[in-house]
Amino acid sequence: MAFREDYHADVHPRYHEWNFNVYVIRMLEVPSKSNPKVMTHVELILQDSKGDRLHAVLNWPMLKRWGGVLAEFKMFNMRNFVVIENSMK
Repeated sequence: MAFREDYHADVHPRYHEWNFNVYVIRMLEVPSKSNPKVMTHVELILQDSKGDRLHAVLNWPMLKRWGGVLAEFKMFNMRNFVVIENSMK
C-alpha cells in the first residue's frame, strides 16, 4: 500500500486520518502558572513539504509519551490525530 501524504492547506476538522511529513520549526514549552518548573503543554509550529505551516499543541498526557522524542528542526511523520477548529480571533 502506497503512503498517502497530506498537506496543511487541506486540513479540516471533520477528517481524522491525516498523514503529514512535517518539520518542527518551533517548539515552545509552556510552564504551569502555579509551578514554573512543571510544563503543562508544548506548542509546536509544523511545516509541511509545500511550506505551509500549522500550529499544534501537545497536552500533558501526550507530552509524557512524546515530549522526549520531538525536537526542533527535525522531520517527523505524524498520523491519525485530531484536528479542531481554532476559535480564537
